[in-house]
Amino acid sequence: MTVALNEAKLAKGVEESQEPLASMVTKYHNNSNLYDNKSTTKTIEDSYTSSWCSSFVSWCLDETEYKGLKQTGSRFYIAHDDEWNKKSKNMFVKVYKPLYGALMVFSDCTKEGVLSSSGHIAFVYGTVKGSNKIAALGGNQSNQLKVTPFDCSGKVFVSWTRKNKAGKVIKIHYKKFRGFYMPKDFKGGVLLGEQNSYKNFKEANLEATTVAIKTNKNGESS
Repeated sequence: MTVALNEAKLAKGVEESQEPLASMVTKYHNNSNLYDNKSTTKTIEDSYTSSWCSSFVSWCLDETEYKGLKQTGSRFYIAHDDEWNKKSKNMFVKVYKPLYGALMVFSDCTKEGVLSSSGHIAFVYGTVKGSNKIAALGGNQSNQLKVTPFDCSGKVFVSWTRKNKAGKVIKIHYKKFRGFYMPKDFKGGVLLGEQNSYKNFKEANLEATTVAIKTNKNGESS
């Protein structure tokens, strides 16, 4: 978690198209082999146009004794096929409480809960008084590296909405929580407590990033 927090402070609350975050995103994707992967047509100029939440998590883990999956898709941490199911189970285990620094994984879905292969992954950071959501520190959250609230009840929730220039909602994006995960060899684990509780998400961001980044409590793109 120390690595992720250092990166959050380095990013200074800017958006992914701005420096220093633009170069940081390229670094995360390079670690996940996005650009030399024959199955993609991505070039280095496409860095921040590709979802980078999973690349950020993998890079952070690779900076420690616990390694990431080097994948740009959060789905690989919960594995949708036999090959990745075997690999992820050898490296990560599901935990049933929000331990500080645990991975929290979500899948995009329909309003009815039909799952998609896309999703989101971030680190458990804390709680906010008066909110039943978990404060997640992650990349690609409203195009920033920041703390964002997420519903971890397991129910389908509105992740974010897209509006036209007139302010009319033209698309609603839904997500569903899939679980908390920890590196298989991780020892210990600290439950969230008063030391991880914040007055609001602005305060949580101020501590995590040193910038009082605004957060939409009703959901943000990821």
